[in-house]
Amino acid sequence: MKKTVLLFAMAIIFVLPATLNAQQGQGYGSGKGMGDKQGTCHMIPDLTPEQSEQIETLRVAHLKEMQQYRNKVRENRARYKTLMTTDGANPDEINANIDEFTSLKNKMMKERTAHRLEIRSLLNEGQKVYFDQHSGKARKGMGRMQGGRGMRGTGPGSNCPGR
Repeated sequence: MKKTVLLFAMAIIFVLPATLNAQQGQGYGSGKGMGDKQGTCHMIPDLTPEQSEQIETLRVAHLKEMQQYRNKVRENRARYKTLMTTDGANPDEINANIDEFTSLKNKMMKERTAHRLEIRSLLNEGQKVYFDQHSGKARKGMGRMQGGRGMRGTGPGSNCPGR
């Protein structure tokens, strides 16, 4: 009887911590979740006040425009789900929806490119080198964690052109 109680107690001692760790909810993720709020663009060396102001103006305008595209993409995805789950789905309607989706993504990519080039045109040679090396990190996933993998936050580069 003592052996059974001892084995049961040891099992609890070893299993309980593993269970608690497995249920800790949102973790910190594997990236740099809560990074600087300004983003890498504002860390470009030797920006003049005029450059900073121009970049901020361009950034705000770009974010507003991109929000419109993102809203349309979300609506398109919802419509796609509806079309796909409807009895007697019409392939022509679905294909038209897919064409609209790819057109929106194409416009977004072109807008990001134009915005990056516009920002880049404001910089001197040294700043361009820094900008080219650092502003793409946000698009590669640094600083942005998803749901169960960690806390969602803004990290380095999240406010840079192209987002």
